[in-house]
Parts: sequence; C-alpha cells; structure tokens
Amino acid sequence: HNSVLRQPLKNMRVVCLDETHAEYIRKYYSHIKEVIVMPLPADTAKSLVTYNERSRDVLFTGTYTSSEDIVALAMRGGGDSVEIKNFQTMHKEPAQEFINSMQIFNKMAGYLLENPCETIEKAYTFALGDITEEKVLRETAAAFADGLELNFLADMFIRAVIREELLMEMLRNGIDVDIFGHGWEKFVEKCGNVEKSGDRFKGKINICGEVDYRRLPELYADTKIALNVLPWFKAGQHDRIALAMCNGCVCVTDESTYLEKKFVDGENIFMYSLEDMTGAAMLVRDLLAHPLEAARAAAKGYVCAVSSLSFKKYIEIFIN
Repeated sequence: HNSVLRQPLKNMRVVCLDETHAEYIRKYYSHIKEVIVMPLPADTAKSLVTYNERSRDVLFTGTYTSSEDIVALAMRGGGDSVEIKNFQTMHKEPAQEFINSMQIFNKMAGYLLENPCETIEKAYTFALGDITEEKVLRETAAAFADGLELNFLADMFIRAVIREELLMEMLRNGIDVDIFGHGWEKFVEKCGNVEKSGDRFKGKINICGEVDYRRLPELYADTKIALNVLPWFKAGQHDRIALAMCNGCVCVTDESTYLEKKFVDGENIFMYSLEDMTGAAMLVRDLLAHPLEAARAAAKGYVCAVSSLSFKKYIEIFIN
C-alpha cells in the first residue's frame, strides 16, 4: 500500500488491522493525520450447529502459495521491474542490487526463520545492517519504506513457509484438516514428495475447493476447531479469528500481543508459538481428545466475540 500511503492528501486517515502496522505508518508517513487500529469483524451464521454435532473437526481457510515458487520469483527479479525503476527515479541511490536482490531476500528470510516472532520491518533493518549503502536508505523515511515494499517477497516467503509447516505438523501428528481455498492441490503434491523422503504423515488433507467469502460463516458454524496463521500480524487480528469465534468454533491461532490483551489464552482462545509447531499440533490433539472442555471454550469465545467483533457491534461504535 506504499504508493497509496505516499499520496499527499490532506486530512488522510488510515485504518489498520495491527498495532505495529499503525506504528510503522506513523513513523514513515508523517503526513498522515490519524491512524486507527480496528481489526476486521465477522458475520455469525443464521444457524449454529451444536458443538458436539458439528461435522467438521478441524478447518483451515485461505489461499495456498508455494514457498518454492516465491523463491523462484525472487531469483527472477531484476532491474526491469516497474517498482525498481520508480524507486531509482525517486531516490537515485542506492543501486538496484542493494534494494531488491537475493542478498536482501536471503538475509530477511533467514532472519525471520530464526526469529518468527519479529516484524518484517525489523528483518529489513537487519538485512541492511551488513550493507555499506544502508546509510543512504536510512537518510529518509520514504527511502526505507519504499525499499521495504520492494522486498515484499520475503514477507510472502515466510508466511508461506509457516503455513506449510503448521499444516505438515498437523499431518505428522495424525490430525485431519479440511481446507477451503485456492491452490491447495499443489500443497498435497508437496506433501507426497515429503513423504517419499521418509517423513510419514498420519493425518490427511481434505481439499474442499474454493468458496465464496459470504459462505464462510456457515462453514465455521459447522466446525469444531478453526486453525489459523496470522498474516505476520504481531499485534493484530485477522478476520478468520472473528469468523471462528463468532460462529462457535474453538479458535487456535499463533500469538499476538493484541489477542493477548483482548482474550484469555486457554479459556476463550488457544494460542501457539510460531517457534513451536509441534506444540500447536499437541494443542489441537488435546482439544479433539477433550470435546467437553473444547465446547466450553468455544462457548466462552462466542460470547466474547459477538459482543466485540460482530458487524452489529462495529455499527454501534461508528454511530456513537
């Protein structure tokens, strides 16, 4: 969204889904008058299935992008892209190879793999640390923000890797997962290749195809456990969390300081660390093994969510 945020509009206000995103905008886009943090709400289905009667044990929704494809795209990146040419026109220096290169990509990706709880901004700062020309980028907030946007593939890569690893960990631990979304056939193919290398999966992926967003509430309303990975939000919330909780699911998601303030881990939501995917699988297995406790947690989450994350509640906030 860099090009939009750069527009010199008067009285511009921006709504963010993450508190760290809001801090980033205040830091690098000083002309923006106000930044508000307001996570997405969700609809509740017309009819919620009783927890123990729900037909789906574990649900994951989203689009699949292969981490290998992202690496291949990064390797093909070059000076012919419109984004790089625009950057060089605006900032003249540093040279292209220091802005959008495999060197930056590799450093960012490596840093995030080792530090999955850190932000993309911190990873980019780290990647620039070993490059002499970093001082040029740091001279202006605009240069830093523009350079970070040009290296968006590192963000895409780490999110793809984490999503793949989470689901593979479920399979290793005998947990079946129903997936709705685009492109997951390629993930199943990848799982087959992993199995051939000796890593046997006890669970299975059930590809349920693409689905219109408007149908998601009814899918969640017939699901016991909703598995989620935040899109690298470290202090925010994705609408999948609202969809899960507003429709009576147990929401299992990675940690976020925003979620820690809004909910009670282990009571109305269950959070895992990106540094412990096995722990995430054990958490899901435990919930499946104790349906009564899981149902109670889902009910508590529902009560909390409909009072704060529903569209009705957001309308009240806007009116008042």
